[in-house]
Amino acid sequence: MLVSSQNSWARQLGDGRVLYKGIFNMDVGDVAVGKPVNYLSEADYALIFFHQLPKEKKVLSGKAVCTVNNDVRFEINIPEQKPQGGLIIIGDLSEAFSNFEQ
Repeated sequence: MLVSSQNSWARQLGDGRVLYKGIFNMDVGDVAVGKPVNYLSEADYALIFFHQLPKEKKVLSGKAVCTVNNDVRFEINIPEQKPQGGLIIIGDLSEAFSNFEQ
């Protein structure tokens, strides 16, 4: 699953930390497009591109809140990491999709 944000905001928190928020959209070429929402629970990982995030900075933690079809909401917890090529990679999606019907 690939989501990206072209609209994002930043707020200084102090101690060299910045809080970023964004509106994320699934890539139109993603294989999940056009499939039932519970298809997302089969994803092995999520890639998130956050347009405003400086590529050389470390992500301490985060959460991506996603809404699909204006109805289904799920949250992806983002662990500490150094983005690779500007991409934040989340390998464990089990918690995000734990409420999805199989």
